[in-house]
Amino acid sequence: QCLRRLSNYVHMAPLRCYVPGGTPVLIDIEDIRNLFNGTTTNINGSYYIQGVVTSDRTTSNINSRNIFIQDNTGAICVRFAANHSFNLGDSLYINVSGQRLGEFSNLLQIGTSTPNVAIGAVTILATGKSVSPRIATVAQILAEMACNDSCESSLVKIQKATITSSTGS
Repeated sequence: QCLRRLSNYVHMAPLRCYVPGGTPVLIDIEDIRNLFNGTTTNINGSYYIQGVVTSDRTTSNINSRNIFIQDNTGAICVRFAANHSFNLGDSLYINVSGQRLGEFSNLLQIGTSTPNVAIGAVTILATGKSVSPRIATVAQILAEMACNDSCESSLVKIQKATITSSTGS
């Protein structure tokens, strides 16, 4: 919705105004996540997200076509059409105009089906940035995940937890 008169301000959805085919406007990751309706959803409009990469491709613990990106409202997985070279701490601008939101193994992601997000849709704004992790206990995370996906894809530091292994690995 676009603001046409002051009385409309109270009823506006969180999405910003856009001109189809025009210059993309910033949309918070939380607002992108809220577009998902339970099935593959088109991102109708000209939008970009901006955030910091919180996944580390150099450890090979994530698919080489995926990243996790986080802003001050939330986080999400982005699936690219090819292997990427974005690093932990890169601040990115990602044009998500016309992309799709969907779940893969119950993980919400942008670029869920062909075409995935093109590498050329990304601009690196800065490097070496950091995101303060959300501090939580295992019980808090489990309780939140049962009710909503507010911590999905987010950087979290777990307190008061012990990792044990009976196999030694």
